[in-house]
Amino acid sequence: GCTEIARAGENAFLCTVRDAASLADAMRAMLALSADERAAMGAKSRAIAEAEFDTAVVEARYLEAIARAVTG
Repeated sequence: GCTEIARAGENAFLCTVRDAASLADAMRAMLALSADERAAMGAKSRAIAEAEFDTAVVEARYLEAIARAVTG
């Protein structure tokens, strides 16, 4: 989900829940980025998704967890 992939300053601007000023600050920070900086954040997001959430990676983690549960 979003909380697992969002990395403050790397590929996301985080804000405080139910804090309009915090959200506005994050939005201003995003708008201040150059096109290259936005593209870099997007590339970072894709790299994280591929490394941590690829189907093969997730399946391997599930199988490891099941094996640990079965063997104790």
